[in-house]
Amino acid sequence: MRYAYQALRMLPDGQVRELFRYDNDHRYSREGHPDAHHKHVRDRDGKEQVVWVGRENWPTLHKVIDELYELALQLNDTLRQ
Repeated sequence: MRYAYQALRMLPDGQVRELFRYDNDHRYSREGHPDAHHKHVRDRDGKEQVVWVGRENWPTLHKVIDELYELALQLNDTLRQ
């Protein structure tokens, strides 16, 4: 089963920026990940880091929504700021 959960943020200037994405569409063998379950995270400058999650920690959609909600609270209660 393949999955991808992506969280985006619209910036005040209308640009859309990826906040994070979980997926297993491709293996990150160059980082030595033992399986394909990973998370793409972007910093404020848009630089991407790929973090291995692993099959045991594969998030459900509910967990991803909870994570996004907590992130929204950190961003002054809205993802549109």
